[in-house]
Amino acid sequence: MNNNKLPESIKNLGVMALSGTPSNERLQRGLERLNQLGANIVLPEQREGKTRFLAAPDNERARQLHELLLNPEIDAIIAKRGGFGAARILDIIDWELVRSRNIPIIGYSDVSAFHLAALKHGCRNQIHGPMIASEFGTDFEKPGNQDAFDKTLDSLVKVIEGNDDLLPEGTQLQVIKPGKAVGPLIPTNLTLLASLIGTPYFPSLNNAILAIEDVNEAAYKIDGYLTHLRNAGHLKGLAGLIYGAFTDGEDAEYLPEVLQDFAKDINGPVVQGLPFGHIFPTISLPVGKEAFLDATVNPPTLRLAPEARFESHIATTDEGTLNYRFLQPKNQQPGKQYPLVLFLHGAGERGEDNHIQLIHVVKKFLDEQIAEQYPCFVLVPQCPEGQQWVNTPWGIHKHDLPTNMSKPLAAVNQLLDEMLLNYPIDPSRIYLMGISMGGYGTWDLAMRTPQRFAAAVPICGGGDPNHAKKLKGLPIWAFHGDSDTAVPTSRSRDMIQALKDIGEKPIYTELKNTGHDAWTPAINNPELIQWLFKQHK
Repeated sequence: MNNNKLPESIKNLGVMALSGTPSNERLQRGLERLNQLGANIVLPEQREGKTRFLAAPDNERARQLHELLLNPEIDAIIAKRGGFGAARILDIIDWELVRSRNIPIIGYSDVSAFHLAALKHGCRNQIHGPMIASEFGTDFEKPGNQDAFDKTLDSLVKVIEGNDDLLPEGTQLQVIKPGKAVGPLIPTNLTLLASLIGTPYFPSLNNAILAIEDVNEAAYKIDGYLTHLRNAGHLKGLAGLIYGAFTDGEDAEYLPEVLQDFAKDINGPVVQGLPFGHIFPTISLPVGKEAFLDATVNPPTLRLAPEARFESHIATTDEGTLNYRFLQPKNQQPGKQYPLVLFLHGAGERGEDNHIQLIHVVKKFLDEQIAEQYPCFVLVPQCPEGQQWVNTPWGIHKHDLPTNMSKPLAAVNQLLDEMLLNYPIDPSRIYLMGISMGGYGTWDLAMRTPQRFAAAVPICGGGDPNHAKKLKGLPIWAFHGDSDTAVPTSRSRDMIQALKDIGEKPIYTELKNTGHDAWTPAINNPELIQWLFKQHK
């Protein structure tokens, strides 16, 4: 059970009203309880009051959110209540501000609209969890409420602290369709999810584990929302589906049949009975963190996946905001410095979801044996959609080194400077690695800042051989498939030959009968990891 305190990381807690107006009695009780739990409550200035069923006019609710986000002292923000109205202000929220702060924002029900839109913008620190008037404002005089609140708070604290286990002890999920799934966990309200289809605020559900709940919706409406998701093509791409609580709806006797019917559309496990949603107690869940659902064991389990160890961040640089994931070594020792691996992904992983860039190569550093033998930081930035690490076409047989770094690569270079200031990184052991578009980025960044790196591993990329002399003294191991039709194999051959012509001794592995995917055999070559961590300036 909880220790009746919020985590140390939450000292200043902002209070927002994205939706409706709560009962003043419950609101005050909730604020007092949060204060008793150790939170310093920060209320934004209230310039305008209630209008219709909304806590304030749209612009005022958005302004209050912005005021809280602009306060650097605030560690997290929690909603007063749900209701209706969050979706009305999605188009006037400053999403660059939300991204630049990227702090936990806690709530559920109508707040799900904000969570989904924030996820679409790459924010993965949101929490589907209790609200002030709804749960924190509960009346302890009523039998069972104290125990229910303790369980609700316990779950919230565990999510804030990053606990791997997402299910309370004794949770018995029921299996509708067995299987295993790994993917971003997206807990949300079904009505709000369906309402955002076709808008710019609907996040990708591909390879996600979707957890849904709802309240006051008849069985035929639940059927309709799920049909809408299916017809829009969003169910077939799910890695797994979890049904939470569907409470206080008409024709509830039809719900089991409805839920089982749509389980047929899921290419992965489907379970029901997750204790989250409009119930009390309710569990909290992280929004967008990678999770592992195992519906082959009894009872089924839901926990954070190893990939969730890559912290989700958004940097503010001179070139704008930049998504990145960051893995830290376990059990860091005071006073000790650790190597850092900078990985540049390929063109297919561009975007703003701050997730897909983990799909290739970097999961290798989660391997327990490698993590124990070679503890290191791993930095994985995400190039925005429509941009490139190097501004050159990939299929051509040669290109000149551009005069300037591309904006995304310049942002990465600045981020690396900040990392060196803020973490115990050994500046003599910074390693650069990239695949495809990131292979180009590896050659480019190494040529521009060779003094920064202890080694470089460009995989199926290309550089400008005329500038090979800038790489003199830098250990390089390049890989390329001999049957690559996306990036000509000659791009790596030419760079390696140019290095040899100036007396360097780069390592080059040309993989026989291999197309563009040279990165899988490269990272699975045990000699590569050993070689990489032997290098130092």
